[in-house]
Amino acid sequence: MAKKRIKAGSVNVTVYINILDSSVTDGSGLTGLVFNSAGLQASYVRNQAAASTITLATQTAAGAHSDGGFVEVDASGSPGLYRLDLPDAAVASGVNSVVVSVNGATDAVPIYLELQLDDTSEPTSVPAADATLEEKINYIYLFTRNKLTQTATQQQIFADDGTTSIGTATISDDGTTTTKGEFA
Repeated sequence: MAKKRIKAGSVNVTVYINILDSSVTDGSGLTGLVFNSAGLQASYVRNQAAASTITLATQTAAGAHSDGGFVEVDASGSPGLYRLDLPDAAVASGVNSVVVSVNGATDAVPIYLELQLDDTSEPTSVPAADATLEEKINYIYLFTRNKLTQTATQQQIFADDGTTSIGTATISDDGTTTTKGEFA
């Protein structure tokens, strides 16, 4: 199953899928599908939830997002490549993944696309030493992006708003060595 990572709670998400032709053995893409092709159906399943139908609708390759919009991108240049506009509810916050399926059309190999939903937010405190890799990377990012102040005795990192303190470290200098303590 193909996988893609996106931000949870995103709106107007469009995915591109490659629908293969089951009537041939060379891996060719199936061309000619439209939103109302006989048997064609799409759905999504969020973690530990029932499947939800995506009502397919007409779309153009470069059109504005429209929930359920389905269109073949380019039958001659990219045979089998289709655009599908997902409903916002499919990628709403609250779960860490959703599986999108497109199937049912004559000669179409079923497609399953798993979207990993990234629900990561800015750290609100200094991560523990045994924090996850993702939490540690987010903290490093915070350090490279956000406001940092330093006085003769203290260094402080702030949240994105520039006023909320995330952590403080003590600074000392004995005239020979400057020492920065651990952020807490």
